[in-house]
Amino acid sequence: MARFSRRTILKGGLAGLALSIGAKIGMGSVIEKLTPRINIARTSRRMRNGIPTTCSNCPAECGIYGFTDYGRLVKIEGVDGNPNNMGKTCSKGEAGLDMLYDEERILTPLKRTGTRGEGKWKSISWKEAIEEIASRLRDLEVNEAQEQLVFECEASLTTELIVKRFMKAYGSPNAITHSKYGNENKMMAQRLTWGEGLEVPDVEHSKYILLFGANPYESHTFFINLAKRIVTARTENFAKLVTFDVRMTQTSGKSDEWYPVKPGTDAVVVLAMCDVIMREGMADINFIENYTNVSAEMLARYLSEYTPEMAEQISGIPAIDVIKVAREFATSKPSVAISGGGITKHRNGVYSERCIMLLNAITGNIDAKGGYCVPRRFALQEPEPQPSGLVKGSQIYYQDNDSVLEHASRGEVIDAIKNGRQKIGVYISYEHNPVYSSPDCEGTSLLFKDEDTIPFFVAIDSFMTETAALADIVLPSATYLERSELFSPPSFSMEPFISYSQPVIKPLGESKSIFNIVKDVSKKLGPDIGKYFKMSEDNYLQASISHIKKLSEAGGIYSLMEHGYWFDTKKEQPPYKLFEKKGFNTPSGKFEIYSERLREKGHNPMPTYMPIEELSVKEENTFVLVPFKTNVHTADRTANSILLSEILHNNPLWINASIARKYDLRDGDKVEVVSKLGRIETEVNITQGIHPGVVAIATNCGHWQFGHIAQAKGFKSSDPQTSLVWWEKEGNGIHINRIIPTSMDTVGRGQGWMDTVVEIRKI
Repeated sequence: MARFSRRTILKGGLAGLALSIGAKIGMGSVIEKLTPRINIARTSRRMRNGIPTTCSNCPAECGIYGFTDYGRLVKIEGVDGNPNNMGKTCSKGEAGLDMLYDEERILTPLKRTGTRGEGKWKSISWKEAIEEIASRLRDLEVNEAQEQLVFECEASLTTELIVKRFMKAYGSPNAITHSKYGNENKMMAQRLTWGEGLEVPDVEHSKYILLFGANPYESHTFFINLAKRIVTARTENFAKLVTFDVRMTQTSGKSDEWYPVKPGTDAVVVLAMCDVIMREGMADINFIENYTNVSAEMLARYLSEYTPEMAEQISGIPAIDVIKVAREFATSKPSVAISGGGITKHRNGVYSERCIMLLNAITGNIDAKGGYCVPRRFALQEPEPQPSGLVKGSQIYYQDNDSVLEHASRGEVIDAIKNGRQKIGVYISYEHNPVYSSPDCEGTSLLFKDEDTIPFFVAIDSFMTETAALADIVLPSATYLERSELFSPPSFSMEPFISYSQPVIKPLGESKSIFNIVKDVSKKLGPDIGKYFKMSEDNYLQASISHIKKLSEAGGIYSLMEHGYWFDTKKEQPPYKLFEKKGFNTPSGKFEIYSERLREKGHNPMPTYMPIEELSVKEENTFVLVPFKTNVHTADRTANSILLSEILHNNPLWINASIARKYDLRDGDKVEVVSKLGRIETEVNITQGIHPGVVAIATNCGHWQFGHIAQAKGFKSSDPQTSLVWWEKEGNGIHINRIIPTSMDTVGRGQGWMDTVVEIRKI
């Protein structure tokens, strides 16, 4: 048996001890447990040091280590100390390797040589690309036709700051920044109600978790950060999990109870529960009277029309179950009700979310331990000097308007362009793929092909996406594993923290970060714009966090480079119920059940159920089409990963077994799915786990660009795996957005993804 003296331990430290053990008994895992940043190569037994960074392959923004060997990234693992993911990562996180070393990555600037969409390109230098872009932008400044620059991106905190800084300096208001953290309807409802655009469900301490259209075990803004804590609550608190959803998801399948609710009717169920809680004296009267802007008497009177019997008639959920769940939720504290895209991505999504917030409020679970909490986050500041924001010409997007309701959504911007109300001179997109990800994607494709409508289009991306394929110039973007960014995701530890993304390797080829691309363009536009990007990227990031005093004292950006994240470890755990000291970030300072801002715009000021007419009155052989996300793919960014596409590469249509018998359908039969916009053909997957009035299909399949793997085609390359695409015959599924029309919530202006009515015809 090996012996270890005190001298051995002191001389080599724990890492040395672990190496000795590993050498004796062949267990590299011992080292990894003692020193998480150390990883041992399986074959060479070389010790590899992990570089801390942040994953951007989904909105959860988990802390990860990237382990390199001879300058090549070889492994990704979670960072144990990260307050949110606590050392865990998922298949999408592991797939970062596929994205980084994708054989079809764009690594040089490209210029179109044929017609748009023809696929003819030539490589050009960065100098030529930047000079042409700058020349186009200079022409816009003196263009009497008032043609505009539009800059659209999928935004992290850092990206949003960079893009808006550039647009302010240039003098254009048309920065369309898509938040990774949530959808427009949900965020609008929250801003109107408590002045925040996000929530943190403190499920780890909950005893009753109530989900409406939410599926955290597969897809949620916080994904594994939330799912892991739900599992903890279930095993340690014996928390009950109850789900209302049109579909048997991984989450509803693991719930104590699943209620297949009629699509778009969740709000009436929630309001009926609120009515039961108020009538039976289970409400938190203190919170209602002192921290909301309505009285308990007024609220009880308002809710009295939403009876469990009414909810049963509309939603199909028996009144006795509505009453039972309401009583359990109100008496099993702490409890929390959580919404997901299944209810907020309807055209009544804003009001449905406000109903969920009301349920949490009347039971006193707002910002309470185990309840529905205000997000603890840091904001980044605009580095000096700050652009004035002088706007030239007309505007279609109000990037800094203080009024919550005064904004334009991306759908409205595109509609304005399509209908000629807005003239575009230059359109720039950054790591965003609207031609694939928009509703009515074929209409959006035609829009970007039209050189009269969009005369000059620049795509900044790592891949030849459906959108990049229609660009005039494509600039190679560094992936999140090759660039620097700052994040401050809502903290599940209730202590705000900063997470840092840094290059694990140098950018491949000629790819560049968004900061350096914007810096190059700004410099060419002259000193009046270039002065805002004179600093280095690291100095820019340091300046944006310099207002966080304790982080600066800890070393600022250099501390983040070392650890990957920072929070105030010396500060005591912040108290819950922060509103007791400083109120809510609303005009009244209270939790606004009654919204004066909604009333002023002609909308109902109270949380209410708004029927969606076409979903309420249905003809024979019509169904509500529900697109759903899986735990494998993220939006439109992961389909060319061979790891992920091998797991999920096609998407049959889910249909209820009783309906399948009625139409003589069997598993694998082909059907035609027809909406008012168009038709698609697909196979069926027959299941008991879906509401009879609903058909459902997974998203993120059916790519016609992006790469061979995304299209389920093998090809020869330096990576032997690319020729082993065994699922070629199975295909890459269908793209559901072809038949989903543009349809927006009138308040939140978010797309009604769940509101498409279709017919099913056997082929």
